[in-house]
Amino acid sequence: MTETQVSEINGILDHLVRKEKSAIALIGDLQEKFCSQVRAERAKLPYSINLLDEIHADENAHSRIFLKLVGFHKDSEYSILRSFLKTLGPPFSELEVKTPILTAEKDRIDLRIRDLDFSIIIENKINGAGDQETQLERYIKKERNGGVAESGIYILYLTNDGGSPIESSISERRRREFGLRYKEINYYDHIYPFLKKEVLEHVELLAGDSSVTHLRSALNQYIDYLEGRFNCRHEETEMRESIARLLEEEFKISDPEISFKKKIQIICEKQEYLSEMVNYIPELERRALAVRLNQCKDEILSHEHKGIGKKVGYGRFGLAETGIRFFPEAWDTRYAVTIEFAAEYSELFVGIEDLSSSSYQQPPTNPLYAKIEHELGDSVGPSDHWLYAKYIAAKHQEVLDLFSDQDYMKTIFMEIDLITGNDVVTSLLNQ
Repeated sequence: MTETQVSEINGILDHLVRKEKSAIALIGDLQEKFCSQVRAERAKLPYSINLLDEIHADENAHSRIFLKLVGFHKDSEYSILRSFLKTLGPPFSELEVKTPILTAEKDRIDLRIRDLDFSIIIENKINGAGDQETQLERYIKKERNGGVAESGIYILYLTNDGGSPIESSISERRRREFGLRYKEINYYDHIYPFLKKEVLEHVELLAGDSSVTHLRSALNQYIDYLEGRFNCRHEETEMRESIARLLEEEFKISDPEISFKKKIQIICEKQEYLSEMVNYIPELERRALAVRLNQCKDEILSHEHKGIGKKVGYGRFGLAETGIRFFPEAWDTRYAVTIEFAAEYSELFVGIEDLSSSSYQQPPTNPLYAKIEHELGDSVGPSDHWLYAKYIAAKHQEVLDLFSDQDYMKTIFMEIDLITGNDVVTSLLNQ
């Protein structure tokens, strides 16, 4: 390698080092000012509480809430449901509402509006849950089996702010066959404006009617929740404006003499630096969580618990298909109650394993699973190997919350006790 080449390489390395130091300096200085400004602006906000913010409502909860809102009726008049169908346009707006039956989570369908001549399937993906294989096709088949002609089946695919189902849930060909009877809607463009403009106005006109008191309260809470979700609460808008002005000053782009092109160039450069830092955050979280979970694994394995004999950990606790098996003293040794991660650092569930079976095919052929499900409630993906399973923490954030709690072990063993303490289940597993 020549001296010139060495010099060029050293020059490139020096440039990269200076760039990294510049990014770190920018981030450090900006972080302090940014955090200070955010704290100051938040201190100005009026006291606010929204129950939905606090309970972290899942998709099932959102389905039940929406059902309650559109299900309001007075003197057999479903005014809000009619208004909702009208906002969707034809052919939904042409449906005649007579004696609708609204259900949530029945037959695993998130929301269903069934009347004499039609059935509307609403698949709710507000929190971005993934589609299952043939999911919407299975729902269509259930409606047909329930006596609804396919020409009377309508589908609403409801997301947070836009999206489509995967091909294997319902194919593009099938969507074309349904035509306008299949529609993709979302909370940001459709549900929120509908509730804010149409429903709230309608309910306000009935303000003197005691029958809408609770509906009005719930509606205001839900609208406020959606405004918080989409960053459009009035009080918070002023805070965002103040922080935007701070960033403009720090990035030195507040001068009106600076061209648009130059402003965009500066913003993109700063964004690149900040993105570099943000990209490291998940890795830091993953490293911290890996250490924490393996500490918890050791604590759980060393904990003596009544009725539990041997305990066996397998894999690096926290990664997919890693967990801990507990062997209840009162059970046949073929069976274990197990906590296992179905995905990396998320989807922690507890269930009953039949260690003599290696079949994960669904549905199971072992008749025990139905009897156990009858005792313990609905099971997640039962098979001959997993006779029963339920989530302890279904999402990554729920895993973080669980293992951040000092009483995490109490929560886990409470779930285990619900299974091992069931005398009928114990009897079934000793046959």
